[in-house]
Amino acid sequence: GEWRVEGEFPGEKVKFWVDHEGFTGEETGCDIDIEPGRLFLSANTMGGSFGKGGGMAIEQYRFYVRKERRMVGVFTHKQIKD
Repeated sequence: GEWRVEGEFPGEKVKFWVDHEGFTGEETGCDIDIEPGRLFLSANTMGGSFGKGGGMAIEQYRFYVRKERRMVGVFTHKQIKD
């Protein structure tokens, strides 16, 4: 994947994406399956640190014409100590 920071403090966000092999509703405990592709994530930053979590989205075509991002959930994160 890739990542970037957009905006300026205090409204900046880190945005990144990762490729995935798909998720079933059984695996996630949700009522939808997510087809393989890219998962787009974004979170607010507080200067040099992250907020508590952020949103997840996928890209899909609406009516086979227009590509849109659809929210599919939220995430939380933890700092990994060196």
